[in-house]
Amino acid sequence: MDAFFRQLEEQKRQLEDLAQPPAPPAPPVAPPDGGGGSSIPPMEARLSEVEKAIVRIDASLGGLATKADVMEASQGTQRWMIATVVGMMIGFGGLFLAMSNALKQVAPAVSPQPPTAPPIIINVPSAATPPVAPAPLPATPNLPAPPR
Repeated sequence: MDAFFRQLEEQKRQLEDLAQPPAPPAPPVAPPDGGGGSSIPPMEARLSEVEKAIVRIDASLGGLATKADVMEASQGTQRWMIATVVGMMIGFGGLFLAMSNALKQVAPAVSPQPPTAPPIIINVPSAATPPVAPAPLPATPNLPAPPR
């Protein structure tokens, strides 16, 4: 775990070193012998190097997008996205309507028939059976005889 934190601290120091601008070069110093400045490049040569660097920077900046270019591209993309969403909604709505109509159950067409008279129903009684004689009543001995 300590190795991990040491590595993390090292990476942090490296990022801080990269974030700081480089130190400007030290001004040339005349040699101590008072010589003719042979170690100091002439000012015109240094200035021409700076001018060449500026020309290179200007050439590379010419191809970069401006704020207006970025806004125009984002608005074009936004319009395209909105048009796509609206088109998809219309397409799915049409698909829904087509499928709902295709799945409807259609009642079969009924051909008109001429009116018919109601059927005649005749009830026939069942075959007649001979009448059955009633059973005689039991005689009761205790009752008086009927008057005549």
